[in-house]
Amino acid sequence: MYRYGPTWSPDSKKLLYWDKMHRLWWISTEEKRPVQVDQGDYGDITDGSWAPDSQWIAYSKADRRGAGQLFLYSLDQKKTTKVSDGFYNDTNPIFDREGKYLFFFSQRYFFPSIGQLDQRFNYYSTDGIFALTLKADEASPSSRKATKKKPTKIKIRIRKTKKTRRATTRKLMQVERRAEERRSQERGEEGRASQARAGRFERHCDARGAPADPFGNLRQPGRAKASSSTLRSRKNRGRSVRSRTERPRSCCTFTTSRNAKTKKFFQVLRATSR
Repeated sequence: MYRYGPTWSPDSKKLLYWDKMHRLWWISTEEKRPVQVDQGDYGDITDGSWAPDSQWIAYSKADRRGAGQLFLYSLDQKKTTKVSDGFYNDTNPIFDREGKYLFFFSQRYFFPSIGQLDQRFNYYSTDGIFALTLKADEASPSSRKATKKKPTKIKIRIRKTKKTRRATTRKLMQVERRAEERRSQERGEEGRASQARAGRFERHCDARGAPADPFGNLRQPGRAKASSSTLRSRKNRGRSVRSRTERPRSCCTFTTSRNAKTKKFFQVLRATSR
């Protein structure tokens, strides 16, 4: 005889299983005598589950339509009780941890929709999860009485002494000091970054002959933009591009002496022409 689906009870003293003859069994590890729970007429009973106290078994058994019906079995009374009405297909029952409710799957949603390939109604997503109360006076799990819990009040008493006050003050001062150090460090990093950006901008302006002020369009006094010919000649000779104000003093002296000689030449020419 083949046996399938062994399931241990919460107290680890009993075992639930089913065989190929559509029968559901449970056996105790102490007595070692199998006890038959139920037998299916139209299929196997494969979804048996234990209650938290290990004294009840919940399962579903198919009827002649193939729809599952819910049953509860008591180990003490050795009695089976049907808990579903037989109108829907109910399967896979399972107890909650406290043993107050029985959760199960059920096909109870019937919303017809027209098929795309043939002109007839189809039904999709008919399954849902439902709960069954095991006591008459038990509230539904979805009601406010079952979900509402009284808030727990926690009282903490702190004895205020001079030591605690001093320690608290010391910790606050340490936190403030660390925050001030962090702020000063951030300000220092920002200042260094701005100085680095200003230095890069000035070097770029000196190389290009552009205004050195990043916020204005006016040139700094004493700086003139070099001509394109001068820049081209200096680039060809491999020298660094600089403004005219940064030329060597010898170049300025040569220009001054040349202008004086030219002026003297024109004076001599005017005197001879007279």
